[in-house]
Amino acid sequence: MSILYITYDGILEPLGQSQVLAYQEKLGKNFKIFLFSFEKPKDLENTELLESIQERIDQSSI
Repeated sequence: MSILYITYDGILEPLGQSQVLAYQEKLGKNFKIFLFSFEKPKDLENTELLESIQERIDQSSI
């Protein structure tokens, strides 16, 4: 089963990391997750954070 999760909260924002991404990581243990988030341009400039979040996503079924 697959799940499409759409969130206006960016995954690079603290709320997106603590609530959205953490929840999707748990769901990813049993489902294939497709996550669509709206990232703010300023947050995308933080390449260190972007790489860190990308690693978390790569390690789960997101």
